[in-house]
Amino acid sequence: MNNKFEIDQLEEYLQGTSSPELTRQIQSELIKNEALRVELESLKLSTEAIKLAGWRAEIQKVQESYLHERKSIKAETKQVNLGLWLGRIAASLLFLLVGAATLMVITISPESFLESKTVSYSVPLTRGETDISDLENEYRNGNHERVLELVDKTLDPTTEMSFLAAMSALELKEGAQAEQLLKSIETANQSVGANLYQDEVDYYLVKANILTKDYAEVQERIQKILNDPNHTYSRNVSRLDQWKVKILNLKN
Repeated sequence: MNNKFEIDQLEEYLQGTSSPELTRQIQSELIKNEALRVELESLKLSTEAIKLAGWRAEIQKVQESYLHERKSIKAETKQVNLGLWLGRIAASLLFLLVGAATLMVITISPESFLESKTVSYSVPLTRGETDISDLENEYRNGNHERVLELVDKTLDPTTEMSFLAAMSALELKEGAQAEQLLKSIETANQSVGANLYQDEVDYYLVKANILTKDYAEVQERIQKILNDPNHTYSRNVSRLDQWKVKILNLKN
């Protein structure tokens, strides 16, 4: 995996707008880093696929024309122009490549992204059953609307209560409500120098902001998680997720 350059820097390099220093760094790294070469090619493919998605009809016309021309070639023809056939083979490969890339762009959606992030929060079973609160019990039983109702009636909810409410909001696909609750926890942590549920806040804000389509915020959270190898959810997100989010943003 490439951990030296961010997606935006690689985009600048592909667009020819990166600084001379950054360009030299990337080119130097490309010589020895196969993972970076693969990542750069994948990013280039994703970008081109988005551009080409709007031209599928034109591509189909060209392909049909090519297939028609191919059928019209008479069997008795003995002289074959090697350059022409190589060009036709290259054209066929291009059609396949465009088709695969276009399919990737078309199939990416907020729903498919969320389905790939299947980690749902479970209340830790570290206490006896008699110590489980009514709120925790409602959450464990999947009564998410009831969880939100109980927290809403509480004058001064604890961090744990707010977090369970945020998780229930996510289960109900209420992204804005989940975001508000999670960020309230983050703000409370910052005000007292605490770190309660912070890793969980980072990860579940990714899901909440996918629901609200705040893709810039999603990118920032994913990058924050990737930058911290000790983050609880560092294995649950990847650079590929950042590419997917970038595509979602362009399709939005």
